[in-house]
Amino acid sequence: MNARLSTPASTSPLWGRAASPALPQPAQAPVSAPAQSPMQAPVQQPPSQQQAAWTLQLQGLVSQLGAQATVGMDGNVHLNGPLIDTLVNYREATPPVLYNTLANTYNLMTLVEGLYTAQRLAETRVSNVEMLYGATQRLHSHPHPLVQIYLAGFYRALNAPHTLGPLLSMLVKNAVMPGPPVPSAFDPQEEIGGAILDLIARKSASETLRLLRPN
Repeated sequence: MNARLSTPASTSPLWGRAASPALPQPAQAPVSAPAQSPMQAPVQQPPSQQQAAWTLQLQGLVSQLGAQATVGMDGNVHLNGPLIDTLVNYREATPPVLYNTLANTYNLMTLVEGLYTAQRLAETRVSNVEMLYGATQRLHSHPHPLVQIYLAGFYRALNAPHTLGPLLSMLVKNAVMPGPPVPSAFDPQEEIGGAILDLIARKSASETLRLLRPN
């Protein structure tokens, strides 16, 4: 799904609009050795006396989800890449704040951008990202194809066995009762089916490795 998602680089104008002002970034801890991977070094949690201000700042950022997200005439979804990158950089501080948005909002583009943020958090192995599953359970019966697509993307990245059941239910329900047609460059059934196959393949690989390990 990522290859077909249009998320501009933070240095580029946002889809013909003026570039957004610089977003507040979490304070970086000093790094004494080079990072061992291209992934950005984890950001340390703020001191306890700064936690309230930190949370308020995050709430302000999360409240912007969906505000600039658009669906083009070609059906491609354009998301606020710099905002999502900033939320991902906050790492373990983000899921508790994002949870409230995913659990309560009914705005379509807020859901889409929030789910993609959750996917990115899962892809970067944020340790507490699985808590967001509690907020997304209410979306298992959501009829809109874009919500289904980005929910499948999150569950694919989360790679948790308990997401297989909801994905299978979504696949069957869409086959029996297709949702409303919308201009989209994505096929919900393709995304859901791809997530299911990934989960099964990973489980099979894990079981195979377990059997091959010497006693």
